Amino acid sequence: MKYVWIFLTILSAFALGKRVFFWAVMSFMFSWVALIACILIPANQKRLDERQEQLEEWSKDKIEESVVQKEFKEIKTVDDLFKQLEKPKG
Repeated sequence: MKYVWIFLTILSAFALGKRVFFWAVMSFMFSWVALIACILIPANQKRLDERQEQLEEWSKDKIEESVVQKEFKEIKTVDDLFKQLEKPKG
């Protein structure tokens, strides 16, 4: 059960913009009490905003990469590209 409290505390700390490693150690030492403390202490808005920006950038890159791979999946050579461009759409 201790690992469940640690996991929940880590998730809460990350979601609230707090130091994850610190709260993991606190949870290991104090179990569910650390989770309650983590939730009750106000969030670090600056760090939370930075994490949100990083997640948005990462997800944008992954989505863009996925779309590019899907669009150019059948194109292996320059001739394949020209054949793709010549196809009438509609």
